[in-house]
Amino acid sequence: MNDNLRKILGNFSDAAETTLVERFQAIIDYETSKNQRWKELEEISGISTHSWQKAYLGKQRPTSEMLEAVAKEWPQYAFWLMCGITSLDAGNVCPPGADPWPSAREELEDPPKSNISWARLIKVKPHLKRYLKEEALSKTEEEMIGKLLYDLDAALVVSTIYSQALVMNEIKKGKEAKDSADNSTRG
Repeated sequence: MNDNLRKILGNFSDAAETTLVERFQAIIDYETSKNQRWKELEEISGISTHSWQKAYLGKQRPTSEMLEAVAKEWPQYAFWLMCGITSLDAGNVCPPGADPWPSAREELEDPPKSNISWARLIKVKPHLKRYLKEEALSKTEEEMIGKLLYDLDAALVVSTIYSQALVMNEIKKGKEAKDSADNSTRG
C-alpha cells in the first residue's frame, strides 16, 4: 500500500467522535441538493452563498448564525449537530449514514469498542474513488479498494437501517409507556 492510500485510510484510526464541522457538513450533504446547495442555504438563512461555501470547505468555522439556521431548518439534528450525541428519547437524531454514537445514556458510560466513525467513512469514500481512478495501481490494490468501496456502501446502508430501527423502537417504547400510564390513571 503506498503513502497516499495510507494517508486516506489513516483517518480511520482517529477517535469515534465527529467534529462540529463534520456534523455540519453531514447535515448539509444529506438535506440539500448538490446542485443548489449554496442557494438553498442562502434562502433559508440570508447568509451569502460564499460564506456557506467557506464554512463547508473548512476555510472558516461555521458562524453561530449558520449553526442556528441549520438547527432551525432541521431541528431533529440540532442536538447531534452541537454535541455529537443522538438522543432518541427526545427525538434528536443524525442524518442517515452519519455516526449516531452515542445514542443512549448508558453508551456514554460504556462507549462502543469500535473506533471507526461512520462520518469519517463517508468522508473518505470520495477520496478512495478518486484515488482508484487517478493512481497507477496493481490489480490486487484495485480489487482491495473496489471491495472496500463496496463494503462501505453496504455498511452505510446497514447503519442507516439500524439507526432508523433504533429511532422507531424508541418511539414505540415511548408510546407504550404513555399508553401504560394512561391505562393506570383510568384504572
